[in-house]
Amino acid sequence: MGIAKDYMMEPESIDVGFECPTPQCDEIVEASVEPAYYDTSAENESDMAGYSSTRITCLGCKREYIVEGHNYGAGMTYSVVNYPSIEVDVY
Repeated sequence: MGIAKDYMMEPESIDVGFECPTPQCDEIVEASVEPAYYDTSAENESDMAGYSSTRITCLGCKREYIVEGHNYGAGMTYSVVNYPSIEVDVY
């Protein structure tokens, strides 16, 4: 049951938050995003890397952003597409 058990124990979503990059908006954008799963069953290490992409809408300015997740085995990182300087907090 090894791999199946690993997937069952993974969270279905991860809560993240970031400051809205729109200059006139002071909102903190918070949402649940899809986790980027690291696939330990892949034959090649390069195929093990996980990726996720989730669209999020700011409640203040109604702009839509894409949050990408990357997992290379050492941990997951999240970023806002086209806004590399925005820090994404994982709760």
